[in-house]
Amino acid sequence: MILNIIAGFIIPWLTGIILYSKDKRLLLITAPFQSSMAFAINVIGYNKNYWNLYPFELEHISAIPFDTGLYPILGVWMLYLIKTSKLNAYFIILFFTIATTFLEFLGIVTGRVFYAHGWNIFYTFLSYLLPYVLAYLYYLCLKNNNVFN
Repeated sequence: MILNIIAGFIIPWLTGIILYSKDKRLLLITAPFQSSMAFAINVIGYNKNYWNLYPFELEHISAIPFDTGLYPILGVWMLYLIKTSKLNAYFIILFFTIATTFLEFLGIVTGRVFYAHGWNIFYTFLSYLLPYVLAYLYYLCLKNNNVFN
């Protein structure tokens, strides 16, 4: 569980400090949305027994550092790059989806993530793509309503 806390919460939020210094409004407004999506997807996955995360006996609790750290911070970094770069937004979304899926693949290879009941890495890719796209649509909605001005 210590590794989950360090890799899933502490390290991401250390980069969150950088994000806060660059665009605190983006971080403070979109991170809770990202975290809510992570919790929702993980609740579905755990309750359907599609996956489990080490330490396996803690079930939902073992994902909390990731739901409140890694996933929201990655989502905010994605939105920050979309906002500040000239790259196509959907290219950035695809990049973050592939990168996050790769991180989970490393969890599978190291035995820290376990799939069951037909769940596979492609479904994982889709489970990251959907929240990233929804986060981008949420960002566009906020932007169109002048929240970031």
